[in-house]
Amino acid sequence: MLSLRTGIILSCLMASFPGGIPCETTHPDWREIAQNDAGFLVWESNRTGRYRLWMRNLDGSGLRQISPEEKDRDHFCPHISPDGKYVVYLSYPAHRNAYKSHTAEDTTPMHLIDLQTGQRDIMIENARSYYENRAVVWIDDRTFTYIAGDGSTRQFNLDTRTSHLLTDDKHGEFGWLVNPSKTHATWGRPTFSAYDADTRSITPGKQHKGCQPYFSHDGQWGYWMGGAGGPIRRMHLSTGKIGDILLKNDSRLPAERRYLYFPMLSFDQRYLAYGASPNAHDHHKADYDIYIIRTDPQTLDIIGKPVRYTFHPGTDRYPALFIRPLELGRHTGEAPFTVNFRAPDNSRAWRWRIDATREVQGNHVTRTFDKPGRYNVYAQKGEQRLSGQVHVYPAQPPTVLNAILRNDSEIVVVFDEPVRIHKLKTRLRSGTGIATREISDDGYRLVLRLDASLKKRDRLLLAGIIDRAQKPNAMPPQDIPIHPPTWPVNHDGLVFLWQTGQHPNLAPMPGKNDWRTCAVHPRGQAYINRDYAMYLSRGAFLAEDRDATLLNACKQTNQLTLEAVITPDHLQQKGPARIISFSSGHGHRNFTLGQEGRELVFRLRTPHTGENAVNPQVALCELIEKQPVHIMITYQPGRLICYRNGEKVLETDRIQGDLSTWTPQHLVFGDEWNGNRDWAGALEGVAIYNRALSPEEARLNAQNYREILLARPPVHRWIVQAHLLTRSETPTLEAISPYREALRIDEYQVQRVETGGDMPKRIRVAHWAILDGASLPLSGKTVPLTLESFIENPQLEGVFMSDTLEPDFDTPLFFAVPR
Repeated sequence: MLSLRTGIILSCLMASFPGGIPCETTHPDWREIAQNDAGFLVWESNRTGRYRLWMRNLDGSGLRQISPEEKDRDHFCPHISPDGKYVVYLSYPAHRNAYKSHTAEDTTPMHLIDLQTGQRDIMIENARSYYENRAVVWIDDRTFTYIAGDGSTRQFNLDTRTSHLLTDDKHGEFGWLVNPSKTHATWGRPTFSAYDADTRSITPGKQHKGCQPYFSHDGQWGYWMGGAGGPIRRMHLSTGKIGDILLKNDSRLPAERRYLYFPMLSFDQRYLAYGASPNAHDHHKADYDIYIIRTDPQTLDIIGKPVRYTFHPGTDRYPALFIRPLELGRHTGEAPFTVNFRAPDNSRAWRWRIDATREVQGNHVTRTFDKPGRYNVYAQKGEQRLSGQVHVYPAQPPTVLNAILRNDSEIVVVFDEPVRIHKLKTRLRSGTGIATREISDDGYRLVLRLDASLKKRDRLLLAGIIDRAQKPNAMPPQDIPIHPPTWPVNHDGLVFLWQTGQHPNLAPMPGKNDWRTCAVHPRGQAYINRDYAMYLSRGAFLAEDRDATLLNACKQTNQLTLEAVITPDHLQQKGPARIISFSSGHGHRNFTLGQEGRELVFRLRTPHTGENAVNPQVALCELIEKQPVHIMITYQPGRLICYRNGEKVLETDRIQGDLSTWTPQHLVFGDEWNGNRDWAGALEGVAIYNRALSPEEARLNAQNYREILLARPPVHRWIVQAHLLTRSETPTLEAISPYREALRIDEYQVQRVETGGDMPKRIRVAHWAILDGASLPLSGKTVPLTLESFIENPQLEGVFMSDTLEPDFDTPLFFAVPR
């Protein structure tokens, strides 16, 4: 039997060979990091059948379990205080985890570990995480925000052991986490929603694809997992600009571990910790290990290569990272950049060195950095050694990222860096007056309020903008195109808007000078297609959090306009099949737009038509199979009008009465709320107003949406008869968690091409395997397939894909369009 010492020596020798196991006790990359940056990692680890918290110093020492054994409990959601003194975590019952919604029966106490004394206390008797394992955001060394057991977001102070409420808005299943600067919130899906501390309200923003969102400590960034195994994405919260931190299968990562999850920045944003596996997804069983990699604190760009810190075959995940603060601080600016460094006392015995420059002595030193670069600063007196860092960026003027027209009379110009005004000049070529000009508090936006609505394209002449560098850089005069939204042409009375899944889908908030995202989520086998439209067959999309707004807005005016672009799959739909319904069941509705055979039909509830609004059901117009049609229906008491592709096709007084009998219902697309009336087809361009739009608005909206459709590149499609050769494993819902949809790759022999032209004899095909958490039935051995090239379906990027076939990079990959 080998001694422990012999085993360590052998494992260290193995590390020097290709494919060897890195030594757990000494590692050159650990030493290099520890020379400049002291700190430690804490993470969740399943090494014994139960999740416990483990810790390791950045120099590799101190590997140990820091949360105690606790019968039938798992320890999740670790987060380190900014000063590195404390770790908070949640203790979950063994049969529960943070991927499951919180229930009234769950009791998950929040513990605090004092890392100096080892003492462990319960801070909060019952808390919860957001969707997955994040439960806390530290604001400062003594204060953090958390999600209480009742789903509210609260702020806790360690000194007083008291908390106060931050949100009146609760997420139904999980909870909202608010960022340190209290400007945004997220609930576990990547939506960085605006948070208003004064009103304690959250305005839901666009939901991005992926999971595990979190915030940088400076409040500037949101970051998240963009899809299965990567990329790790970032969004600048002030500008909305999105980019990647690390790609899936990023070439800078070790070839054997490029499947990424669980990202977490250090508080100073100089390092990113994450988990990586050998292309295995399962968050509960796969062999994830923890890495850290250096980042640019200003941009979150990667610097250098990742360093591995755990090696256990169990699941190591959800790291938190503490980096000792730099005593001399971290300083950033554009060249030339001057920094004055001061010692903590007045002694002139301090010796200063900046990178390779010669030493100077004194209690302070001033240095101007003329060239871009990263500079390390050191000061030493006896055994006392201080360090700091300066990052100098090239001098460059501000750049306009975009300029958007909001509310028809407000232009928002967004810059890539904070700006100031210096002899500002603004003018619209049309001559429309500009009433006020204002720079936002964070400096990233210039808001121009106009004297009148802007309905046509215009150009903004802009000059007098400088950045906030020590030596300001002036932006050259700009001639900026301003494009009023082509669709819809007028936002007056707009209550709900969903163009496609690619768009912000912003609608005004009643009574506020603000806009919110209108979101939808799939149910059953509904999904987003290649045009980012809702594809509806054996499923539906449900509108999120707009039911009450729609009800109250239309009851206030007693008017309604319903607009949509509808592409029916076929003309045999019966029932009628529901396309858009504001209902809670087959006999309870405020309105329904449906298809019955060739006809588009409409039901509207008034005091005369009854609770089911079926008498009368009005036939509006005929549809054409697989052809998109722009439909607008307007109603004011006693007058119903339908426009098809901008032309009036029906005007009737068959429906009488106001909307006073409307009741609380649910806005659903492609079905009833309680199912069984599935409609098959694609739906996009949905807008609902609490006013009757004019014939001219109907014409312009139809014309402009037609241009949107014509601008889309055509996608080639084949219909083939194919024989199954081999099939990838169908994943389980648990294995793909936290996702609820997955694809599976199968291989086929093409026997006959019905339409579409030439195709290789051997192909691989991505099928939907799981939708809305349910596994789909497997097809037979010889089947007809409707196929599109996989690369022409960008909406599938980031979806979990089960591919257990032998690698073959020569066989083309297609997507099986559901029939």
